[in-house]
Amino acid sequence: MLVQEAGALFWKFKFYRIVQNSGDEHAGQWRTATRNLLQDYKRIWPDEEPGTLLRVFLMTDGDNTNVAAKASYADVVLHRTRPGSRNSDR
Repeated sequence: MLVQEAGALFWKFKFYRIVQNSGDEHAGQWRTATRNLLQDYKRIWPDEEPGTLLRVFLMTDGDNTNVAAKASYADVVLHRTRPGSRNSDR
């Protein structure tokens, strides 16, 4: 997880980025990734209950680590339960 602090006037913000993959090991390969957004949320804010999910950002960048990065995304699906479980719901 990367944490970035920023500010504007009197306000300070923290931006959290959860890194799914890093490095050149799988360069040029399609990869499948599954995330549990509730668990990710609880890692960042353990004492809070999440509100309504408004947006999900998929990012490819290397500006915090001073590297070049490139990626493609396809078939992004959100499930209410773990994919493949008996109660799987989109």
